[in-house]
Amino acid sequence: MAYEVTCQEGYTFLFSGDADYTKSLEKPAYSSLDLLFIPWRNPNERYEKGHPKCKGTTLDAVNIALRRVEPAAVLHEHYAELKHVYDGFPASYDIALDLQEGMNVPSDILFWGESLVLAPGNGSAP
Repeated sequence: MAYEVTCQEGYTFLFSGDADYTKSLEKPAYSSLDLLFIPWRNPNERYEKGHPKCKGTTLDAVNIALRRVEPAAVLHEHYAELKHVYDGFPASYDIALDLQEGMNVPSDILFWGESLVLAPGNGSAP
């Protein structure tokens, strides 16, 4: 399940949480999407390197989401959690940075305590 928020100023963002964004993400029909929050990690075993069901990379999975919702920018999530480790796959800024480098949409990676300020509807990068 993803959460869509539209601020009073008209700024719209979508938080995907731990949802499998290759299957369940849809673009809001009535508005453009200013910011997509998406995990740094693959959404399922089909994009997990070394898994028998692997058919692509995490970047392939992220690109599926980007094509579906067409965000103006992306903010990566879940890479700095201390207790949210997936099957021995530790939280990693390196993985998030590699993912960011391969994306064709402006994105950012925030560290604890950092914040982000964007103007609604201007399509600027974070």
